[in-house]
Amino acid sequence: MRRRWVPDGADAFQEIMLCDPIVAQMARWYAHIFLIQAACTAHSNALDKVEVRLARWLLMCHDRIWGNKIALTHEYLALMLAVRRPSVTTALHVLEGDGYIRSTRGEIFIRDRKALEQFVGSSYGHPEQEYADFVHWMESERHTWNVDCHSRFAPQ
Repeated sequence: MRRRWVPDGADAFQEIMLCDPIVAQMARWYAHIFLIQAACTAHSNALDKVEVRLARWLLMCHDRIWGNKIALTHEYLALMLAVRRPSVTTALHVLEGDGYIRSTRGEIFIRDRKALEQFVGSSYGHPEQEYADFVHWMESERHTWNVDCHSRFAPQ
């Protein structure tokens, strides 16, 4: 079977972005969201208590899974939050005591997401809203994508 040459890497990405302004806008917007997420994480890490940082991190994990069970160890959470493991255990007990979560060995169950969001306050939500806006925009622009442009890069 004969395949035509398909450019790869940065050259292909640049060519697609030049060919289709919608893809270029998607890439810029996604980079913007990533930078907002990084800035909000840095802000939270600098100013928030461990309990708030943990709750924020659990909400971000919960955004990316189906269901309410998150498989995480105290050790992994300590690594992600850049704190000692006992600090994670203490923070989990606080969140558990307030009824936001239930924690067992290697698993955390989100019990009351709305209350967890209120607990975190303004430390959670801005990047998530930006991403929701991005997804909505992508859905609204789907019909305007340059199909001819993209078909040039599809393997045959």
